[in-house]
Amino acid sequence: MCAGVVDLKKNSYLDIKEWNKVFKINFFSNIQIINIFLKYFKKSKKQNKIIIFSGGGATNSFKEFPIYSATKTAIVRTVENYSEIFKKNNLSIFAVAPGAVRTSMLKRVLKLAKVATSSKMHEVTEFINKCLKINTSSFNGKLVHIRDNFSKIRKNKNMNYLKLRRFQ
Repeated sequence: MCAGVVDLKKNSYLDIKEWNKVFKINFFSNIQIINIFLKYFKKSKKQNKIIIFSGGGATNSFKEFPIYSATKTAIVRTVENYSEIFKKNNLSIFAVAPGAVRTSMLKRVLKLAKVATSSKMHEVTEFINKCLKINTSSFNGKLVHIRDNFSKIRKNKNMNYLKLRRFQ
């Protein structure tokens, strides 16, 4: 699933209507779709996958787009929560950080901010296609970047690896 808008207006964080708009598109639309599929996945015996795009807005603060960043962080935490709720249902749900992909939204973003990682659309589709073909149970509840090493993820036994956590 992929949905996204960014809060481009200066001081948009002061406008509750802007928060509502961005959350409605970036967060609630995705959750609504996930919840529709969960009904079917609960009954299935085979491994089911829900792959949802979050992005770098979830991994770092993004002062130019604070609402966007908050929605992407909410997606990642929801993925973590759903992975726990449905871990006995043979469901692999994970978030994907594709890097900045050349879109009309990215053109607007680049006028106001820099991006850390960029990817080409074919790299994103190759990653998703690979995920559809393999067992992704080790990705469950995680935020995976399209350049992450699959075998490293599988081998890592740290429960908090690739999750939102506070470390001191």
